[in-house]
Amino acid sequence: LVLQSDQKLKDEENKLEDERLAKVKEVYGQISQIAMDVMNNRFELKMQEINQDYEADVSNEQAKFDRKLEIAEAAGQDTRGMQEAHDMHMRDLEAKKDVEIRKIKKKQFIMDKTNSIIMAVINGAQAITKVAGQTGIGAIAAAPLMSALVGAQIAAIAAQKFVGAKGGLTPSSTSEGSLTKEKFTTGGMVQGKSHA
Repeated sequence: LVLQSDQKLKDEENKLEDERLAKVKEVYGQISQIAMDVMNNRFELKMQEINQDYEADVSNEQAKFDRKLEIAEAAGQDTRGMQEAHDMHMRDLEAKKDVEIRKIKKKQFIMDKTNSIIMAVINGAQAITKVAGQTGIGAIAAAPLMSALVGAQIAAIAAQKFVGAKGGLTPSSTSEGSLTKEKFTTGGMVQGKSHA
């Protein structure tokens, strides 16, 4: 009778803990989603601003170069060196833009990774309390096993590395001859403008 009473009490405690963890998960999920949306919107706006600044810089630099080139050609000068310097400058502008955008994308990645780890911890705590409630005395063996599995999941998330612009969609031809974007690549040439 005492064992049944103790088991009933433990079952009730596990049920309350499950409910508490479910509520924590629900509240954290709502708050984190709002925070992630706000931050992702800020990141997207910043990347849009960087791209707009880049486009304005390219337009201004091209206009200046076109005028200098016109003057040099009218004077009969060799313009190959001017063109090479201009092309190098334009590549530098694009590289600078790409570095700035990569920094933002890395911040997004870190934010997503941190959120994933927190969710794994919450899910792991839920799993452990459910196993403890369902296995009774077997929880002595099951809890460390569940903890190890949760730890492995967290380690896998933590081990993820930011790869930036490596990979993407590659166009493939359909039987009708039109292009679709169905296959993923891990580097190499990707058609279209850079999204890095």
